[in-house]
Amino acid sequence: MTTVRRWSGHEARMLRRALRMSIRAFPAHLGVAARTVSKWDERGASTFPLPETQAILDMALHRADDSAKSRFELLLDEHMDEDVDDMNRRAVLGIFGPLAASPLAGRLEDVRRGLDGMLGTEPVDRDADDWERTVADYAREVGATPALQVLPNIVADFADIQADFARSRSTIRKRLVHSASQLATLTAIALINAGERHSAQRWWRTAAHAAAVTGDHNLVALVRGRHAVMSLYNSPPERVLELADHAVAAGRSSPSVGVISGFAAQAQALGQLGRHDESAAAMGTVLDLFTRLPATASNCSTSQWNWGEQRLHHVVSHVHACAGRLNEAGKAQDSALAVYPGGNFQGGSQIEHHRAAALIQSGDVGAGADHLRSTMERLEPWQRDDGIVARSAMLTLDLVPRTHHDRPEVRLARESVSMSERKKVARRCQRRTDTWTPTPPRKSSTWSWRRSMRRAMPMSLTRRSTRPSGSSNGSKGMCVRQGSSWSRPSPTARPSAWRSVTRFPRTHVGGRA
Repeated sequence: MTTVRRWSGHEARMLRRALRMSIRAFPAHLGVAARTVSKWDERGASTFPLPETQAILDMALHRADDSAKSRFELLLDEHMDEDVDDMNRRAVLGIFGPLAASPLAGRLEDVRRGLDGMLGTEPVDRDADDWERTVADYAREVGATPALQVLPNIVADFADIQADFARSRSTIRKRLVHSASQLATLTAIALINAGERHSAQRWWRTAAHAAAVTGDHNLVALVRGRHAVMSLYNSPPERVLELADHAVAAGRSSPSVGVISGFAAQAQALGQLGRHDESAAAMGTVLDLFTRLPATASNCSTSQWNWGEQRLHHVVSHVHACAGRLNEAGKAQDSALAVYPGGNFQGGSQIEHHRAAALIQSGDVGAGADHLRSTMERLEPWQRDDGIVARSAMLTLDLVPRTHHDRPEVRLARESVSMSERKKVARRCQRRTDTWTPTPPRKSSTWSWRRSMRRAMPMSLTRRSTRPSGSSNGSKGMCVRQGSSWSRPSPTARPSAWRSVTRFPRTHVGGRA
């Protein structure tokens, strides 16, 4: 048996390949940080693990089966010249070393990809397997962790799979496109979780196009089905029904995750439209399909690609809640909460929103609004800001009849929900301008808030009025600055675009939702 006298990043990388583990699975196998394994892969023979980590690697090699040990020996023999390659790699990195301490640090990822392109080889089946495992890992992370933490990693891997696709042969290329389609789908879902529905639409198109290229009708149905379900929170119900029909047609109505997702979206959209008989019929189709799903499609409740029991209860809960059927909705909600994974805050929050919606639809508006408010207040701030949770809460509030909008319970519920919405609007405004940062104004800072708005206005919107500021009509229009002087234009002289800008902070950030 091969004994490693001193482990370096090179031997650790060979052990990972011998065990046929991805760069994400290997850290979990060893019990070390993912960044540590990435450092071993990047630095190779130039880095040496700590003594306690050396012992962990010894134990991992000792516990490996005979076939893995044989592969380890072969890999070491085949890649003995990698020590020289590592020396060359260090020399190249020495050239780019100053980038790490410069403002160009954000381009280091591009440098790494460039080096991979220079030193890499043509992707093989093992690389395609690795990408499939990576996508499966992301499918469990999206929705369970903050979207802004997951998105950078997904996008970075998306760039890597593009590079592998460019170097691949036709036999491997189809598998890489399959993984790329799933990565694009997960990117779209994560963007919706981040509240960026317009950006998500572009990724949905990319995912659907890649799925069509593979010729796999189940993958096309899966992408369409997930798109339909996620559109329940961002698109009109009519658009959801259209996407659901596409998913069912692509999957040829056979029992699959994509088809059942399409029928589930259809049942919920019909319930939102008030077509409760048709909604109940679609829900019956979902119940029938669930009993005929393959075991592999329902055995994992944490993946975006599976359709477990908690999704079934979720659909039943939503359909009954839209119809105001308290007893049926309550049973489905209790069943869903019993099987939802502990870390799935999105699903649990939506079920509680369904409970509030059922109360509102049955006529108990005060109890429903109170339940919605308490649900939102129990969440962490980043969970309240989640796109799905926030939109689900807003849709629940939309069920409140107009005659009850002034009730104290409804006002408090709307305040707790709109707080996260105002934060999202402020973040979008910050990305769209380089001259000011919109924040909700305090009572004592009204003047400074208006002053910052005036400074942010383009010069075309701050023209002098044709009337002097002290005109006889007593105009009290807002002062604006042009160069180093100020003027007070008349309300009749304001362009319409300027009036919309001056109302913006009050309507969208500082005022009512």
